[in-house]
Amino acid sequence: MERAKGCCARGDWEEAIKNYREAVGLFVPSDESVGDAEVGIAYCLLNLGKEEEATDVHYQAVKRFSSEEKARVLREAFSEEKDRRYERELKRRLDRIRVVR
Repeated sequence: MERAKGCCARGDWEEAIKNYREAVGLFVPSDESVGDAEVGIAYCLLNLGKEEEATDVHYQAVKRFSSEEKARVLREAFSEEKDRRYERELKRRLDRIRVVR
């Protein structure tokens, strides 16, 4: 998963997804590391603008975690990222409207 994280750091979302999916194949399905990789995939999908698919993958990942606290933290982090993206997009659109006037 370190390769995938490196790809994320560079913003190479497609390559990161590929590496996360390879990592998923290395773990036993019940291993929480599979959930960690799926959260990584969801984050990459979100950055690619594939919010619906990201939400689906994230939901599957959260179901894998045995710790309710860990799942709660992940849900909150994902929600916060979506909120930040929404705020940036809203600001971008408002700035574009101001330029047109």
